[in-house]
Amino acid sequence: FHVAGKVTGGDGPVIVSVERPGESVPGPSAASNARTGIFRLPLVYPGTLTLVFRSQRRGEEGGEAARQSITVASADILNLQVALQPMQSIPVQIDEPASIPAATPDPSPNANSLPQRAPAQVILIPEEPSEMQQYVARRQGDAPLSIPNVPTGSYRVRVQTFATAECLGAIDAGGVDLARSPYTIADGGAAVPIHVTLSSDCSTLKG
Repeated sequence: FHVAGKVTGGDGPVIVSVERPGESVPGPSAASNARTGIFRLPLVYPGTLTLVFRSQRRGEEGGEAARQSITVASADILNLQVALQPMQSIPVQIDEPASIPAATPDPSPNANSLPQRAPAQVILIPEEPSEMQQYVARRQGDAPLSIPNVPTGSYRVRVQTFATAECLGAIDAGGVDLARSPYTIADGGAAVPIHVTLSSDCSTLKG
């Protein structure tokens, strides 16, 4: 069947792709018309599926996205109306143990002009198996550490430390323990900052 409709709220063309529950490979995809916002997906098989809409502005910040579940039964769906929501920029705070000096930039002839590297890498991994893109915390110039352009959805959070004497002590967002629960961004909701606490009380594994 064909699935078609109109996207509003985006800046430029929007990529539309199909996700099916439990499938790790995205289905058919198409781009909307940059001027009218109209899109059309051919060759959509019957069943319940999720349409993923994503617009990306030039540069690191900005962009819009949306997700919409539909059921294709016995006819084309031709009049969908989809409103995009801005992607979120998630603030990230990393606290290091007081007994260990703060991480410093890598040695470089131009080190004075480089932003200080974060002491750990924070990564969001989508729980939806067909969503393969990961989102990494980064600094833009002198701006605070954040994870830019994250669409609504549910994510696992992973932390990798760079210093051998530091390990993950705790990670949470709004009181939710992200070591055991996913990080969720709901439609229309504000991004909750992620707080990472590093520890010097690390274990050693030999094998």
